[in-house]
Amino acid sequence: MSIEILPTIDKQFTYDEAMMYCFFLIIDGKKGWRLPTREEYSSSVKIWGWHQDDDRSSTSDLFKVTPVRDSD
Repeated sequence: MSIEILPTIDKQFTYDEAMMYCFFLIIDGKKGWRLPTREEYSSSVKIWGWHQDDDRSSTSDLFKVTPVRDSD
């Protein structure tokens, strides 16, 4: 399965804020944005910041986010 990758957002979020940002994001009428999986995060140099199942998710740390979505 391939994914569409947005540029990394220049704002920093907590994990929960990053999840919500992706959930409500609509770009060019496209919905379904999410945090990348750990595998997607590890396999792409374009992705950085938070990812799903991040070990730091229970902290109040702030990181950028690279929204991704499954390609249609």
